[in-house]
Amino acid sequence: MTEPRQALFHWFDDAAQARFDPAVHAGFSGAQVWKAEHRDRSWALRKWPERAVAGRIAGVHDFQRLVAYLGFPVPAPRRSPLGNTVAQIDGALWEVANWLPGAADYWTHPSPEKLNAALSILARLHVETERFIPKDLTWWPESSDTSPALRRRGSRLEQLLTQELRLLERALRQAGSNARLELARQAVVMAERAALPLADEAPRWWDERLPLGWCLRDVWHDHVLFTGDAVTGLLDLAALGFDAYAGDIARLLGSLVEDDRQSWEIGLKAYDSVRPLAPAELEAIRFFDASGTVISTVNWIHWLFRVPSPLPPTVDRAAGFERFKRLMKRLRVLADSK
Repeated sequence: MTEPRQALFHWFDDAAQARFDPAVHAGFSGAQVWKAEHRDRSWALRKWPERAVAGRIAGVHDFQRLVAYLGFPVPAPRRSPLGNTVAQIDGALWEVANWLPGAADYWTHPSPEKLNAALSILARLHVETERFIPKDLTWWPESSDTSPALRRRGSRLEQLLTQELRLLERALRQAGSNARLELARQAVVMAERAALPLADEAPRWWDERLPLGWCLRDVWHDHVLFTGDAVTGLLDLAALGFDAYAGDIARLLGSLVEDDRQSWEIGLKAYDSVRPLAPAELEAIRFFDASGTVISTVNWIHWLFRVPSPLPPTVDRAAGFERFKRLMKRLRVLADSK
């Protein structure tokens, strides 16, 4: 197995001089990130999960380098002496980018100023990257006005209601009895209650024309760094895709403020002040948020309670369970409103 220092030699011939922080930052995707001090700068050395594809990563890197050039606080992947930003070493894919300052601390230190900053920078990113054309045109959307994500949401909700939730409930019953399993069983019941009206609504969104553009698609609490009230980092653009802006807004706001309606209004107003929102987008944001809450909760039940677990061994399962509990709290609000 390649050690982080060995990988760093792909970018720096004097990597032996680098000092590594002993902490390893592992994401839910299975990616691992090390902080290295080298040449008076701090670097993020990232090892991608096994399923990552080099061509797609290179495309994401093109977008990141453009966004960093425009002045946004995103990691700017460094080119190696060979001219590439992604290296395949012993079968694994690696990258190096600048380390961004700040902490993902909105939950522990929320404020209207932070919320304004987060939604404003997301709106600016949407506006300023709308003309980005990837080198690999397979990234280009099949449709220019309807959301691929919303079509997938409808299919996923139907799948949950026709078979998946029943099979999941049966598997949880057979798994035994403890407090965590009981919580998961409650979540399955609530997911069915919340999914029913959403599945009825879903066909409306298959043909709804919405503003589309480049979206981060995984912009949530842990991927937004703050220093004071300013956003100083937008992390992990691996899920980048062309879709409805409404999905990004729902993902970020829902994760930051959950079901605080006053904070939702503050965030939407901040976004709208930079990129005005159409009435249909506001409705789509609501549907994205509600359907995402149901689907994400069910996904976490699979990841945490299936045997064997599909989670990579590097994932912090305790952190995953805390994520599941937060989602379940939102699911309960959603189910009780139906």
